[in-house]
Amino acid sequence: MARRWKSRGPARSGQVLVLTLLGMTVLVALIFYVYNVGDQVNRRTALQNVADATAISGAGWIARSMNVIAMNNCEQSRLAVLVPIMDALPLSCQMSGDEMDQWEKSLAAQLSGGIPQTKGGQHLRAGIESLRGRIGAQRDILVAARDTLSGGSFEMEETTHWKVRGASGPAPHGDFWKAMAGLDELSQATVESAGILAQSNAVRFGRDNRARAAFLMPLVPGIPARRGEFRDFQPVLQGKTGVKDNVAFFSRSGGMGGAIPDFAGTDSQHRMGPWARLFKWRYGTYRLEGGTQVWVPPRSIPAQPGRVPVVVRGKGGKVNLGGRKVGSSVIQRGQGGRRASGPSWTKGHWKTVGQRRVATGYTAYGPYHWAMKHHINWYAYDSGYNEQTRGPAYKGNLPDTFFVQYHQTIANTKLTYMFGSKTPKTIHYPVWKIDYDECRAIAREQADGGQVNRIAETMIYEVEVISSVPEDSPRWLAPGTFRTNGDYPISVRTKGWVDPADWGIEKVADHIWKDTWEYETTEDRSIGLLPKAADPYSPDDSEFHTVYVVQWYMFGGIDVGGETEISDPCNWDEDEYERVPAPMILDPAEGDYDPQEADPDEGYRRKWFMYLGLARGGIASGVWGEQFRNPNPTGSMLTVAQAKVFNNTSWDLWTQDWRVRLAPVTKWDLWTQDLGDAAAAGGMGGTVPQDELVNAYNYLSSLGAQAAELHVGH
Repeated sequence: MARRWKSRGPARSGQVLVLTLLGMTVLVALIFYVYNVGDQVNRRTALQNVADATAISGAGWIARSMNVIAMNNCEQSRLAVLVPIMDALPLSCQMSGDEMDQWEKSLAAQLSGGIPQTKGGQHLRAGIESLRGRIGAQRDILVAARDTLSGGSFEMEETTHWKVRGASGPAPHGDFWKAMAGLDELSQATVESAGILAQSNAVRFGRDNRARAAFLMPLVPGIPARRGEFRDFQPVLQGKTGVKDNVAFFSRSGGMGGAIPDFAGTDSQHRMGPWARLFKWRYGTYRLEGGTQVWVPPRSIPAQPGRVPVVVRGKGGKVNLGGRKVGSSVIQRGQGGRRASGPSWTKGHWKTVGQRRVATGYTAYGPYHWAMKHHINWYAYDSGYNEQTRGPAYKGNLPDTFFVQYHQTIANTKLTYMFGSKTPKTIHYPVWKIDYDECRAIAREQADGGQVNRIAETMIYEVEVISSVPEDSPRWLAPGTFRTNGDYPISVRTKGWVDPADWGIEKVADHIWKDTWEYETTEDRSIGLLPKAADPYSPDDSEFHTVYVVQWYMFGGIDVGGETEISDPCNWDEDEYERVPAPMILDPAEGDYDPQEADPDEGYRRKWFMYLGLARGGIASGVWGEQFRNPNPTGSMLTVAQAKVFNNTSWDLWTQDWRVRLAPVTKWDLWTQDLGDAAAAGGMGGTVPQDELVNAYNYLSSLGAQAAELHVGH
């Protein structure tokens, strides 16, 4: 039988159990530790995001508020622009519409009274018919506008006047002024409420992101703004601003507008306003630089058939009308003098080469100039030149009228009422007489000193035909030999009394006179005149063609109108001036930009443009929290984030480009002091309790700057 041996040492299973339990304990502790570390990291990251959101949301509210004020200021400016521009429309449309109606009747009477039946008369008739159609179309536009603006139930003053006749209640009564007043009130309310709403917004964002508490410093942020007065809109509408040779310039009047009342000064360009900087409403100025003088010796130029410059010579006809002309002339304009078409010699001369155009600055323009120049003028007037048609590239809708001149005169006067003298001013209201005999009688009576209205202007119409064939030739007006302006005849409006009977030219019909003359040209292919081959051995010789001109002049009438007063839409009394809408203006003594120290965290600007967001999380970790405490007296996490408000375009309350972004936290001692002051003041009611301010102050003040950077910085 085998023997059984028994061990006399301790059992090893107990040792294994102890080691196993110890290992499990260490493992559990390690798991708890890793879990808590991960939990701490995640919670700190989340809480830091809350602080970031708190700072951005609070500072962002301030930036948006400043943009709202800038938007309101610009919109008030646009409404102020519309006051004189719109208020000038009824009278200017009525003046222009009435005189266009008389001009159209004059042309209609001429057509019904008869046109010379001589050869070429068909072109005269076509020209007058074209002119009548052109003027009639413009009259229809103006009459429709006149009837809309001056008749029926619509009254422009209900839109543009500060006080409206028959209106009840205190002014403003006009729609534009009411809108401006509403924007003014909104801007004031925005300034007054910005701090409270910014803090509320910051707190809401923090709580929405599950922070135990979150708030913004300063406790009640502000905007460095003050309410101006109505005349502060003057530089925007009438002022002058820009840059020349890197030096800014400014004036309240005498320019195209676009200046702001809180201009930064000639030594700085950081506050030029939105029209100059954001909208780029400006005209550039340039100068030529560099270049060298090079001597160009005399040299022979060989003949170049077909490339000879067109030369025109001749003295013109007997009639030389001055004044405003609208229409297209077919008479050729050349370079004058004599040019050789054969070989010739150029004179030696100095020539500048290598010059470059360098921008020296710009002059800005504002909403008043923009509306007048880029809208009203563009709509009414011809612009550009078409070489093929010898007429405008773009035909305006009211080119024959004086609508733009009337409108600008009236609007400028109302603009003067707005910011300057309110002494009533007048404008000449045209009244046209179209019968030639009656007009001559008025002129004689005026010359004799009679008590009649003074003749202000005389209207003459002109139709032209030029031909390469003489008028007495059977081939005159043969296809390919002539050109006429019958599709766009000329209207000439000249000052004072002009009697065609004094010109010494042929009268071919009632109210119609005819002038014939000649000039010479080297080339006019549209009427069959090609360049002639020049004698290569006679460089001073030039071959010219004769061009035959026929001009018909038709009497249109005289203006014997008188003066009419221009009304004032800014009809407030002196005691009402404080209630007139005004812009909110940046207070440079409080919130200016310093070009020498661009960081708004420096100096007095810090309280306006730097913001600190604070967020407090939970008290302890999820497991074994007492092993993961921090120096905060409350035992909870605290994170901070700093944001700044800035405007890189123009540092003012007109330029809607205020922005916000995060920045590294700076000046811990100042933020701690601000927290202490806010805590001592009692907090902000239910929005930011005093206890939160006290705890944050105690925590940060106990750490010091370096420890704070370590514990709560990012």
